[in-house]
Amino acid sequence: MNESKKNITIYDIAKEAKVSPATVSRVLSDSGYGVRPLLRKRVEEAADLLGYMPNMIGRQLKKKITTNIGVILPSISNPFYPKLLLGIEEVARQAGKQVLLCNSGRSADVEKGYLQTLYENQVKGIIVSSISDDYSMFSEIQERGVSLVALDQKMENFDCQQILFDYERAGFMAAEYLLKKGHRKIGFISAPLDRFSRKSVFDGFCSAMLQYQIDLPEEYILISTNEYESIENSYEFENGRNLTEKLMNLQNPPTAIFACNDMTALGVYKQLNEMGLKIPDDVSVMGLDDIEVSSMISPGLTTIHQPNYEMGKIACKILLEVLDGEFNEVDILLQPKLIERGSIKEIDVGRKLHGTKMGWKALGYR
Repeated sequence: MNESKKNITIYDIAKEAKVSPATVSRVLSDSGYGVRPLLRKRVEEAADLLGYMPNMIGRQLKKKITTNIGVILPSISNPFYPKLLLGIEEVARQAGKQVLLCNSGRSADVEKGYLQTLYENQVKGIIVSSISDDYSMFSEIQERGVSLVALDQKMENFDCQQILFDYERAGFMAAEYLLKKGHRKIGFISAPLDRFSRKSVFDGFCSAMLQYQIDLPEEYILISTNEYESIENSYEFENGRNLTEKLMNLQNPPTAIFACNDMTALGVYKQLNEMGLKIPDDVSVMGLDDIEVSSMISPGLTTIHQPNYEMGKIACKILLEVLDGEFNEVDILLQPKLIERGSIKEIDVGRKLHGTKMGWKALGYR
């Protein structure tokens, strides 16, 4: 863009169109004051000719409105979140809104800073997948008129609209599927259980093992104690590699590995390949998310589908309804779906699978 086009004002347009600055202001701001069609056309053509770009922030501050929606996600390095963001963006674009994306980088402090920044920029609606357990900042901006919609990660005992996924059911389904395929030695690997989603997946996994009376050796449960964000590689991928190496070096390694998400499962694939082990002949692998790459690898990853794109669309629709004062509060819990591909081998362990009559809720799981 030429330097002369950077600071075009209504006075420049008025001079070019041979009208008053007040007429230009009325045309460009859609103020509602009547402007004759011929004059309107001259102003619009002059603005285009000069390369005028409206100051949207200034206009929003003046009118005390905003066309921006804030979105705070924990990590854009995991393909799960960009797909979720696409759903948000599609609905926002159709409604004439812009999306301001904030990547908290798995940091509660960064998340808090973004909340403050969005508020200071007059954003009136925020969609968040929060990794924090301190909601004081959320409460504060709510009291100041900001509407919040939480998705993916449940905000316990916090009053806002929430669109969630039944992670516990997903964990149960994954374990049950492996058990019905004959596997009894099943490893579980995960990042730290410091999020609602991971805790729930693990609860569901344990519930299935208990219901079907399957021993769960502690050495088969590997959960990392720390988490980090890196621009060089995916944390989940590297975590999957590291934990798989530990599992497969056990004296009696598992026949199947259930990873807490698909990116972790891709790390499992990589490590097993480097160790000369074939999937599913030597080891079966199960994931959770159903990110696109899961169907592109060989063999395709058997996983639990999570409707992240739909979740994003629903979250944005609800936020827009909340902002318009039209939303009636409802509980939304999206359900998992099993996606069978080629990463699970059926084995014969010589005994049938029997479940208990108690069920997993009676065994102390939600």
